[in-house]
Amino acid sequence: MKSILITGATSGIGLATAHALHKQGWHIHGSGLPEDDFTHLAEVGAHITPVKLDITDNASVQQLVAQIQAPLNALMNNAGVTVPGALLDLDIEAIQQQFEVNVFGHLRVTQTVLPLLAPDARIVMVSSVMGRVAMPALGAYSMSKHAIEAMADTLRLELADTSMRVISVQMGAIDTPLTQHIAQKMQEKAHTSERFTRLYHGMVRALQQQARYAIPPEKVASVITRAVTSNQPKTRYAVDPATRGLLMMRKYAPDALGDWILRRSLGLYPKE
Repeated sequence: MKSILITGATSGIGLATAHALHKQGWHIHGSGLPEDDFTHLAEVGAHITPVKLDITDNASVQQLVAQIQAPLNALMNNAGVTVPGALLDLDIEAIQQQFEVNVFGHLRVTQTVLPLLAPDARIVMVSSVMGRVAMPALGAYSMSKHAIEAMADTLRLELADTSMRVISVQMGAIDTPLTQHIAQKMQEKAHTSERFTRLYHGMVRALQQQARYAIPPEKVASVITRAVTSNQPKTRYAVDPATRGLLMMRKYAPDALGDWILRRSLGLYPKE
C-alpha cells in the first residue's frame, strides 16, 4: 500500500486530498496542529494515521520520523497561514511568522522526511497563483508563495539525479471559510489604517467577488491525486481558469499593463 504524508490535513485542501487518495487505496499520514480537531480526518477511513505536528518546531518535526514507517511514496507540503495587510502596515514579526510557517516549516519537514521517501517519491508543494502574481495587501503571503515556487524549482534541480519528482500546484480562490476570514481582517484594517483604507476596501470587494467563483477543495485534491499517481507528472499544475489567466497575464503582458489591470480590478486606479 502506498503512503503519503499530508501536512495541514485536518481541513480544506489537505482533508480533501486525504479523502481522494484514500479512495485510491493509499495510507494517509495526516498532520495537524496539536490543538486542531482531527475528527473529520479520522472519519476518512481505516488507513489513516493522524499526526500531531507543528512544522515550525524542530522537536515536533523530529518526532515525526519515529511515527512514520518508511517508505513514503509522497509528501504533500500543504500547511499554511495567511497574514493579511499592506507590507508597509505589517510588523516585521508578523511577516517572519508568515515565512516561518509557509516557507521554513515546509523546508524543515522536507529535509527531515527525505530519508523516508521512496526512490520514486513525489514531493508536492501546495502553492498559489500568488506565487507568480503578487497582490497588494496580501504581500507577505505572496512573498511566501514566491519562495515556495523557488523552493520547488531548486529541489527539482537538486534531486535531478534521482527518480523523485517535485511538483508545484497553483490555484486561486478556494471555497473555504479562510477567504471570508481574510476579508473580515481587511475590513478591520480599513478602519485603522491611515494610508491604505482605499486598498483594504478594494481587497474586500475583490475577495467577496472571488468567493462567488471559488473552486471547491475537492477540485484541487483531484489535481494533486493526478500529480502523485501519474507516471509523467508536470512540474506545475494551474488548477483553475482564473489562475491560468493571471499567470498568462504576468508572463506575456508588460508589467505596467498587468499592474493597471490589477489596480483597476481593485479600484486603485488614479482618479481622472
